[in-house]
Amino acid sequence: MNPRNLTSGILISDLLWSVLAMCGALVLRYGLDLRGFELHLLAVHASILAAAWVIWTFLSLSLALNGFEGGWRLSAVVSHLLLAVTGMMVVLLAGGYIFRSYVSRLALVYFGVLLFVGFALIRVGTYLLARAGAHNGAARRIVIVGRGRLVRELERKIHRHPEMLCRVVGFLSPDDGTAESGLSSGPAAVVNIASVGIIDLLCRHRVDELLLALPDCAAPELLSLAAHCRERGIGVSLVPQLYELYRSRPSLMDLDGLPVVQLVQPKIASTLAWKHPLDLVLGTVLFLVVLPVVLPVALVLRLFKGRAFRREMRCGREKNFRNAQTQCRSFFPWWILV
Repeated sequence: MNPRNLTSGILISDLLWSVLAMCGALVLRYGLDLRGFELHLLAVHASILAAAWVIWTFLSLSLALNGFEGGWRLSAVVSHLLLAVTGMMVVLLAGGYIFRSYVSRLALVYFGVLLFVGFALIRVGTYLLARAGAHNGAARRIVIVGRGRLVRELERKIHRHPEMLCRVVGFLSPDDGTAESGLSSGPAAVVNIASVGIIDLLCRHRVDELLLALPDCAAPELLSLAAHCRERGIGVSLVPQLYELYRSRPSLMDLDGLPVVQLVQPKIASTLAWKHPLDLVLGTVLFLVVLPVVLPVALVLRLFKGRAFRREMRCGREKNFRNAQTQCRSFFPWWILV
């Protein structure tokens, strides 16, 4: 399943559900008999619904609220949706107060609750449909070539992303005389890459794709295996070397047929100018708010534990950068050729 199509489908479902949620909120607030419901109130609630569409579209796309970003976890889905819906309802309530439009606060509360429940059910339903598709044979059958930590991580990530409609059905490992147990938590089998008739074995198990996760994917044996797989209609993918560097969501540039991976620098320099003052202001305000609670708790901890506060050093961005520079100068001598 294409991640972009998944995000668009869930967002469209959210917007459609918001219409039903607004209708349900009005029914819960005013009852089924809406004959006394004035026309200008309908226009006000329609404008609130339009504002909710705009706000939720922005939040859903900027915060990746499809529920599958970073792997499916129900607790994370619920917490993210709760925060996003709460923030949107605060904005809608503030907007109604600023523009001095009569809006039933109880209707907005019903609207927010129905939104949260519906959004959560949409994502849970999508997850269940993806799982059902994987078990019904709609998922692509994948065999991972490799061993060690990277292979285990790949299997976990594929398992946590059911929307990809992929299923790990086996492993191929280099025949170096060692065996590795515990590679998979499921029934997938581990087969040596030096086995005779490996292509026939893959075809017999109806493998759709071979995923290469070895340090040296340019070895003659692997190149031959990949070529034979492509000839038999089996897709081939690979995890590049030094894959840790690729976690920054790089971009791929085609340089006359030569792939060049660009590691994008995080754009945080522009936020440093206003982030520190904002941290100070918000920190001061929140400190004054929680001070009546913090002082009694600190007193109790002081009496029973002997200590209420602690100090520790935390390294920020600039501190880590200076340490990294020092390590580079210590371990990597640089030569400049003129």
